[in-house]
Amino acid sequence: KVNTFAKMDHPRGLIYDNGKLWVLHPPLMTLYEDTDRDGVADKEKRLITGISTEYVNKRGADHTTNGIRMGIDGWIYIAVGDFGFTRAVGADGRVLSRRGGGIVRIRPDGSDMEIYCWGLRNILDACIDPYLNIFTRDNTNDGGGWNVRFNHILQSAEYGYPSWYKNFAGEIMPTLKDYGGGSGCGGMFYHDTRWPKPYNHAVYTCDWGRSAVFLHNPPANGPTFDAHQDTFLSLSRPTDIDVDGNGRMLVASWHGGKFAYSGPNIGYVAQLVPEDLEAEPFPNVTKAKDEELYALLTGPSQVQNLHAQREILRRGPDAQRTAKLIELAKDKGTPLAGRVAAIFTLKQLNGVKSQDALLELAKDESITEFALRALTDRKGELKGLSTQSFVAALKNKNPRIRSQALISLGRLGDISAASAILPHAYTPHRSEQRAHTQPNPSAVIPHLATRALVALNAVDTCLLALDGKNADTALSVLKYLHDEKVVNELT
Repeated sequence: KVNTFAKMDHPRGLIYDNGKLWVLHPPLMTLYEDTDRDGVADKEKRLITGISTEYVNKRGADHTTNGIRMGIDGWIYIAVGDFGFTRAVGADGRVLSRRGGGIVRIRPDGSDMEIYCWGLRNILDACIDPYLNIFTRDNTNDGGGWNVRFNHILQSAEYGYPSWYKNFAGEIMPTLKDYGGGSGCGGMFYHDTRWPKPYNHAVYTCDWGRSAVFLHNPPANGPTFDAHQDTFLSLSRPTDIDVDGNGRMLVASWHGGKFAYSGPNIGYVAQLVPEDLEAEPFPNVTKAKDEELYALLTGPSQVQNLHAQREILRRGPDAQRTAKLIELAKDKGTPLAGRVAAIFTLKQLNGVKSQDALLELAKDESITEFALRALTDRKGELKGLSTQSFVAALKNKNPRIRSQALISLGRLGDISAASAILPHAYTPHRSEQRAHTQPNPSAVIPHLATRALVALNAVDTCLLALDGKNADTALSVLKYLHDEKVVNELT
C-alpha cells in the first residue's frame, strides 16, 4: 500500500524518525509529523523559509539547497549549492543571508541556524561519519578551473569558491583531491561493521556525470585525511544513496531521464546487500528498554546509533541515564563510535548541565576532541564555560585536538584567548601560495587559527603584535578584519 504522506515542491532531502519527516524543499524546510501512524502527515511546522534564492522560481531547484543529513550531534546539516540563499529565516527568527555555497546547520526544531563552512560549489550532500568528520563532492564549474573536489570539511573553514581559489589558493582550506570533470550528486558516510571491509566504514559519492558510485576510504593524516577513490558501482546516472537500519544499501538511478520531464517510468532504485548479511528487521525503539537502547547506541550500525539516540532523548534526562552515558563514554572497551554517540547524547540530554562531566571526559585524550566539540556545540549553552581547557589543548601533541580547540575557541567568543591563538595562525606570502588541489595537513591548523581570530574580531591583539615576533602572522590576520580601527592604524 502506498500513501501520500505529504505534498511539496522541489523535495531535495529527507530525514525520517519516529513519525517525523524533515523535508528540504527550497525555499523551505518543513517538519511533517504523522501522529496517528496512518501513513499520512497530520501536522507540519515550517522550520526555515527563504533557504534559497530568487532563482528557485525561475529555474527550479538547481544550484540551490540540496541534501540534508543528521549527525550524531543532533544537528541537521544542509548542503548549500553555489547560488546560496537570499534571506533564510529559522523557526526562532534567526536570519542568515549568504551568496555562494557551503554547509548550513540547524537544530531539529528549527532553532540555532548557523553557517558551518563556506566556499564550496554545487554540493548536493554532506557525508557525516560517526566521529563527525564531514566529506563532500563538488560539481565542476565547466572549465572555470574548479573541478570535482573531494573535501574533508572542518567547521569554520573557507574552501575558496568562487572568490579565492584562483588567486589566493594558499589562504583557503586545501581540498583532498581534484578529480577533474564530473557532476557530484548525493552521497553518504556508511558505518556498519556487519558489512565486510573496506565497505563498512567509508564515504560513498554518486557522480551523475560519470555514471558511477565511488568508494572513498581516506586514511587519516594529521588533522585531516589523504585522498582515496575507487569505483564501487557502475550504473546509469546515479543521483543519491542511502542505507536502512537493516544494513541494506539503496542507490537511485535517473536512467533514461532528461532535464525536462521524461514521463513517469524513468529511473530505478537498486538494492545492495552483502551475500552473507542477514538483514534482520530493525527493532521498534519506542518499545525497547533503556538497556536495549544503550546496546543500539554503541552497536555496529551508524543508523541504529542515531535512532537509539533519538529515542533516549525523547525519554528525557534523569540521573540514571546520565550516569550510564558517562559510563559508556569512559569505557575504552566500547567502540569509539559508541563512545562518541554517548558523549553527544549526554550533551543533548542535559545541555549546560553536562559541562562538568564533559570537562572531565576531555581529560581522556582518546576522546578529548569530541568532548571539546560537545562543550561548544551550541552557542546558547556556553554560560560559565571557561577558555582554560581549550587554551591548554592548543599545546597537545595531537593535531586533531589542537584543531578542535581552535574551532571551539572561535565559538566561545572570549577575546582573552586571542593571544594564545595568534602563534598558530600563519598565512603564506604570495610567493609561497599554490593551488590547494591536494592534501596539505600543515595548512589546516594555521587556517583554523586565522578563522578563529576573525570570529573573535581580534583587532587589538593583532595590532599589538605588530611590534613583536608574531608581526607577520598578525598582519596576515588583519587583512580579514574589516574594521575601521585596522584601517586607521595601518595607514
